[in-house]
Amino acid sequence: MLVSAGAVYGLAGTPAFGFSRLEISGAALTPESTIRSQVGVAPGTNLVGLSTGPILARLREIPSVDTASVAVQLPDVLHVSVEERRPVLLWGV
Repeated sequence: MLVSAGAVYGLAGTPAFGFSRLEISGAALTPESTIRSQVGVAPGTNLVGLSTGPILARLREIPSVDTASVAVQLPDVLHVSVEERRPVLLWGV
């Protein structure tokens, strides 16, 4: 158990699993910049112990997003998949 605890601690502290890429899928109406700003994970943040719950909560605050999912893909990728609401009316100015 002690070796396992040390391994987990080592994984959480190493820069090898630092966040460097954000992959977004499913966004047609929502600007990618809006999604990136709501994700709010700083580059280099260790992904081993990252809690995705707060990220999901922020993504659901975007009016055009119906549902979202966030997946950590080691070593350095955070994948965000959104399903947007179906527009009833689009208004162009």
